[in-house]
Order: sequence, then structure tokens, then C-alpha cells
Amino acid sequence: MEESGVSTLFIAIGFIKWIENKRSAKAHYAPLILVPVDLVKKAGNKGYSIVKREEDTRINSTILEYFKQNFDLDIGGIDVLPTDSSGVDVLKILTIVRKSITEKAQWDVIDDVFL
Repeated sequence: MEESGVSTLFIAIGFIKWIENKRSAKAHYAPLILVPVDLVKKAGNKGYSIVKREEDTRINSTILEYFKQNFDLDIGGIDVLPTDSSGVDVLKILTIVRKSITEKAQWDVIDDVFL
């Protein structure tokens, strides 16, 4: 496998659910927090390990910009990720997003994690 210099594997923490308009019943989902990871093969065919890369954990700025442009929704307070004694303060980020979407019918923040 040839290295391309681009790493695209993330652990996604917290998801936002939204609908495009009041007439639409289709829900859309996007991750909020992205933790860059590598999948590393263990020695002797003993499976794989997930290892956090040296890059910083980041907010999904693409979805935030989408909401700003398409819904006039500016979710502030997470441009610089808040931290606590363990690192990125996931609970605080999810709370900020929840408060920002309270007026949006059928929008929600989902506490979930996916690779």
C-alpha cells in the first residue's frame, strides 16, 4: 500500500442530527469531534490496535460552516476546544452544541462514538 500523506481515520465523538427543512422527514447526521487515529497491526497476526496520532483532536469545522451558511446558525465557544484535566472536554462541547440548537425542531445531539 502506497502512502499518500493523508490520514483519514478518526474516532468520531458526538453527532449532530438535523433536518434540512420542516417539510423534510429525512434526518442527517454528522460527527462533532474528530480524534485522529491509526490502525496498527499487531505482531504475529494478533489483530490490530487503535493508536491516537500526534495530531490534535478537532471539531468538525466543515459541518459548523455548513450550518452557518445554510441555517444562519453560528455555534460559538468551540473554535478552540475547551479542555479539562483529561484533555478535550467532550461534555462541555456537546452541551454548547445542544444549547445552540434548542430552537431547532427535530435537531438533536447524540452521545455516541464511532470509528
